Amino acid sequence: MTIEVQVRDSVLAQAVTEEVQRHLFTLCVASPVPAVSVDHVDTVDQSARFTTVPGAGVDVRLDVGVHMVTDDDVMAHPNAPAPTHQAIIGVVIRLAVVDRKLVIARALSDASALPGPRPLRAAVQAALDARLASLNGELIDVAPMVTALTPLAPSEADLVHGQGVVALRFGAHGPASPRLGPGQDWGVFLDADEAIGMIERRLPRGLPTRVVWQPQGAAPSLALTLSFDLSFVGEVNGVATAIPQFHPPSLLRLAISWGVNLSGIASVFERLARKLLRNFLRDRIPDAVHDGAQSFYFDVPLPPPPSFLGARAEWAGITASPAGMTLGGPVRAAPDADRGLLDLSVHRFGRPVVWLSCRELARTGDGSPPRTFHRSDPTLRATAGAGFADAGALCTAHIMAPNAKYEAWMSLSTAGASINLPLGLAATVPSEIRILVSTARGCRLIDLGIPDIRVDGDGNVDVQVNRLENCLHLDGPWLKLATGAALTPEDFRPVPLEDEDWMAALNATIGLDSHLLTMRGLHPGEAIRVQGRGLHLEVVADDRGRIAVPALLGRAPTLSDFIIERASGQDLPADTEIVTVTFTWLADLGPADAAAVRDVGGHAVVARLLGEDLVVEEFRPDEDDPVLAVEPGSEVALNPQPLPPHPPEAARIAAAAGVDDAVAVALMPGHPSTLVLARTANAEMLVVDGGGSDTPRRAGVYHGPMVGMDVDGSFAISSNATTVQLFSVQPLEPATISQLVS
Repeated sequence: MTIEVQVRDSVLAQAVTEEVQRHLFTLCVASPVPAVSVDHVDTVDQSARFTTVPGAGVDVRLDVGVHMVTDDDVMAHPNAPAPTHQAIIGVVIRLAVVDRKLVIARALSDASALPGPRPLRAAVQAALDARLASLNGELIDVAPMVTALTPLAPSEADLVHGQGVVALRFGAHGPASPRLGPGQDWGVFLDADEAIGMIERRLPRGLPTRVVWQPQGAAPSLALTLSFDLSFVGEVNGVATAIPQFHPPSLLRLAISWGVNLSGIASVFERLARKLLRNFLRDRIPDAVHDGAQSFYFDVPLPPPPSFLGARAEWAGITASPAGMTLGGPVRAAPDADRGLLDLSVHRFGRPVVWLSCRELARTGDGSPPRTFHRSDPTLRATAGAGFADAGALCTAHIMAPNAKYEAWMSLSTAGASINLPLGLAATVPSEIRILVSTARGCRLIDLGIPDIRVDGDGNVDVQVNRLENCLHLDGPWLKLATGAALTPEDFRPVPLEDEDWMAALNATIGLDSHLLTMRGLHPGEAIRVQGRGLHLEVVADDRGRIAVPALLGRAPTLSDFIIERASGQDLPADTEIVTVTFTWLADLGPADAAAVRDVGGHAVVARLLGEDLVVEEFRPDEDDPVLAVEPGSEVALNPQPLPPHPPEAARIAAAAGVDDAVAVALMPGHPSTLVLARTANAEMLVVDGGGSDTPRRAGVYHGPMVGMDVDGSFAISSNATTVQLFSVQPLEPATISQLVS
C-alpha cells in the first residue's frame, strides 16, 4: 500500500523564494573591504532548482544577487541611487521528513563564486547564514491527513523530487511519479489497494465481499460484490458501487449504492430478496448512514489543509487514475515579498523654522503668530532631513567630515534621518552637512546643505513659521456651551430643521449625493435643466459662459431617473467638473426644536434643544451602545479662549445677491460658500451662485424640498419631518460627466 503527499515544485519554489526574500529585505552586511559596500541582496526570480538527495531529502537551490557599490559611486550621486554591480551566489534549502513532517532541515549560502577578496565573501556568507537560520523548522505536518485516511501507513517516509512534484511518500520506492490531477497544486494520493482498504475497513468482518478499483476516467469508483445465503430464497449475490465524493469544505464521503443479482431466483421472491438483504445490511453495518432503500454512506472528516511559508492549500476535489485517487486542490500563492529599494525624500536646510500652536497662541491673543522673531529666541531651529521609503533596516549612518560634531543633534530610524540645530549652533556650520547612510536596501549620500540664517539690523531673523491649526473655532451653540451661557433656538446656525420630509421627497432612504457641476464654455444666459425624483431646477450661465449647477440625487436601494441637459438640446460641455459629497444615513436621533453637530476626534457630538432642555450626545456607530450622553461645555478645556464664530455664509451670500425677502436659506449640502438655496416670502425658491464672480447672483429657480444640512468634519445633521437625522460625510474625488453617468 502506498500513500503520498505531493506538492508541485513550482508552488514550493515560489513560497521558498518569497520567504527568503522577506529575510533578505532587512539584511545588513558589514563589508570588511574599504571603499566597497553591499548595497542590497535579492533573490533571483525563476532561479529555484530541485535535487533529490538520496536518504536525506530534497535540496532547493536559489540564486541570490549581491549588489555591491563603491564609495566613489555613492559620493558621485548625492540624494540619488548609485550604480551597483551584481554578483550571483547560491542559497541551498534542504527539505526533509522528520516525524511525518515536511521540514526545512537547513538553509546555507554558498559564496564561493562571489568575486572579490576572501574577507568580503566570508562577511556576506556569515550574514546570510545567520539570517537564513531562522527558516529552519516545520513546513507541513502530514500526520493528520494520513491518519484521517488510513491507519496503516508506515511510520517511515521518504522525500523525492521528480517530474514537477515534490512527494513525501509512505510505502513507495523508486523515482517520483506525478499523481496530481487538473486543478490540483497539492494532494494526498492513495493507491488502488489503499482506496479499496478504505471501503473494506468500514464493512463488518466476515461479510463475504470483494472490492475492485474501477475508476470511470478521472472519476473515482469501486465495484463491490457480496454473496449471501438467505432463508427461503437461497444464495443471493449483491452488487454495489462505491463513489468517493468530496463535500466542501473538508469532508470525504464514501457513497455506496447496491442492487441484487436475481438471476436464478423465482420472480415471486425478488421483493423478498431485496427486503432481506436491506435488513441484513442495516443490521450488520450500523455505523453507516442509510439514506435510501438501497444506498448508504460513510463520512470521513478531513483535517484543515496545510499552510506553509505564506502559501495556503485548499481541499477542492478528487481525481482518479488506474493507479489510485488523489484528494487535493489549489494552493494560494504566498504573498510577494518586498523588493523595493531605498527611496529618499530630502528636505534641505533653509530658513530657521519655528513651530507654533494656534491653541497656545489663543490663550493670550487671537491665535495668530508673532510678526518678528529675535535671534535670541530659543524656539528657533535649523532643521533638515530625509524621509526613507523601503529602507528595510538601518545599518549604519554618520555625518561626514568636517561636520561630525553635529551628530549629537541627529535622529535616525528606518523612517528617516533628521538634524535639529539650535540657531546659535546652526550659524557655525562651515559647509554642507552630508550624511552617509547604509540600509538593507541601499547606500546613499544625503546632502542637506547649509542653514540659511538672515538677520536684520535689529537682530530679527527671517523665519519660516509653521503653525499648528488646532484651535476650536466655536460658534453658535458651541460657543455658548463653552462659556456656560443660556441657549435659545435662535443660537443654532445654520438652522437645518425643515417641516417637509425631504428624504421621502427625494427617495433618499439611505442617503444623499450632493453634486455640484461647474461648466464653462456656454453662451451667456444659456440654461441648464436638472430633473429627478422630487427635484426640478433651471439655472443660467453668467456673462462669462460659466454656470454652477446643483444636483441633489437621493440614494436608495433602487435609483430613480436623473436628467441633466442643456435647454438647447446640445451635448453638455466637455469643460465640466463634478464635485460630489456623499451623505450616508447613520441614525435617527429624535425630535428637536433646534440642533447642531460637531466632529470631535472622529465622533459626532450632537446638541439638541427640546423646549428649555438641552441634550448633548456622542454618537459612535461602531459601539454596542452607539449613543452616549456627554457633559455640555467639556470642550472649553481644550481651548480656554474660544475664537470668534464663523460668519453665517448662506445668509451673507443671499443678501449679497439682493435676495432681501428670504425667509429660509441653506447652503448647497457639502459645498460651503458656493451655492445657496433660498425661499422667499412669496414661496419662490431661488438658486444663488456665490462662487462664480465677485458679486453673488441669482442664478435660477428651484422646485424641490429645502435640504438644510449642518456639516462639521465627517458628520452632518438635517431633519426628516420632525426627527433629527445623522449622516456621515464623504467628499469624493472630482469627476467628469462620463464618470457620473457610469
